[in-house]
Amino acid sequence: MPKTTNPRKTDLALYRLEPLQSMLGREEWAASTIKETCWVQATSEQEARAIVEVETRPPQSHAPVTLPFFSPWSSSSFTSCTRESDGVESPYPAGAVYTRDGLVTEATGSRANEHSKGRNDAHP
Repeated sequence: MPKTTNPRKTDLALYRLEPLQSMLGREEWAASTIKETCWVQATSEQEARAIVEVETRPPQSHAPVTLPFFSPWSSSSFTSCTRESDGVESPYPAGAVYTRDGLVTEATGSRANEHSKGRNDAHP
C-alpha cells in the first residue's frame, strides 16, 4: 500500500473510481490489473487516483507492456473519481483499494476474498 495516506488523519473521504465505458477498449488498460469500479479512502482525488494506480499496477514480469507505462486510473480522460462521503466507516484500512468483490492486493491485483457483512449497496 502506498505510504501517502496517514490512517490517523480525520479528513479521509471515500472515493469511487470508475472506468469510462468509452475508454475500456484502449491499450492503456494493460497497465491495470482491474477494469471495474473501485473504492478507496484518501485525503484527496489526486491521492485516491495515485493509490489505485499503484495498487492495480501489474508486476513488471506480467505486464504486456514495458515500464514506464501510463495508468488509466491517473487520468480523468479514462476514469471518473467521485468523492462519495466523508469519514465513512470502511471494513478496509485507509489507502486500501477494493471492488464489489473485495480487497485488491498490491502487485497482483488479485482480490483477497474479504467481504463485509451487511455492507451498503452503494459501495462494498
